[in-house]
Amino acid sequence: MQTKSQKNEPFGERLRAERQRLGLTQTALGDLGGVSKTSVVGYEAGNYTPDVAFLAGVAEGGVDPIFVLQGEPAETFVADKFNWALAAELCSLVDAWAEARSVPTPAGARWQLIEHFYRQLCAKGTIDDRLIEATFRVAQLGDAG
Repeated sequence: MQTKSQKNEPFGERLRAERQRLGLTQTALGDLGGVSKTSVVGYEAGNYTPDVAFLAGVAEGGVDPIFVLQGEPAETFVADKFNWALAAELCSLVDAWAEARSVPTPAGARWQLIEHFYRQLCAKGTIDDRLIEATFRVAQLGDAG
């Protein structure tokens, strides 16, 4: 469902740029998003705002939804928001834990722990030692099974 919006020209311009980057016609973009060419024309003109189903459909077709919504490519948006210092600290913690164990820890298991910690801790921006220790204890119990 589309909604009438106040003029949203930057959104429409970015949607048009993505469509052109992919070499799609307005009809083809509409097909990806499950709407008519007329709807796409309205989106690109900034007269209407598409719904999430449209954005999901065109994203599957290669449109960068972060760029369309935010005005910056997804890679830049994600890279700029990634907390590299936290990730480095987590890598060091997991590596130290793995080296102290008597059981070898595969690289894949290390990365799973790092990702688990990062997802839980990036909102805080700090490391909760109790959470780290509890997770390491659970990981060691998995070795016994």
